[in-house]
Amino acid sequence: MTTDAVAALLEDIRVLGENQHQLVQTVRMHLCHLFPAIKEEVKYGGIVFSQDGPFCGVYAYTQHVSVELSQGAKIRDAWGFLQGSGQFRRHLKLRCMADVAQQHLDDYLLLAYQATKH
Repeated sequence: MTTDAVAALLEDIRVLGENQHQLVQTVRMHLCHLFPAIKEEVKYGGIVFSQDGPFCGVYAYTQHVSVELSQGAKIRDAWGFLQGSGQFRRHLKLRCMADVAQQHLDDYLLLAYQATKH
């Protein structure tokens, strides 16, 4: 799944911080598990994931990793972790590995994919 462009970006993220690198890699691992046929490409300074069209992306910042949900505004946010107020996108901010489970990452990823189908 990893292209040269993705590998290069991952190395840049590692320089940003080991925590961010581990979080991005964990998000990628969860996506590969949930969506075995997923594709990834470097866009907009992060990694955009698609399966039957793009539905999310992951972006590393100095204090957190943002998981952007392309049609996040369509998601009924039962857990209250989605952030943002734009017309379409919502995002999760992951600051540590515990946030992956606590913020229901897998559930949101599945919902993000479903939201692009409606």
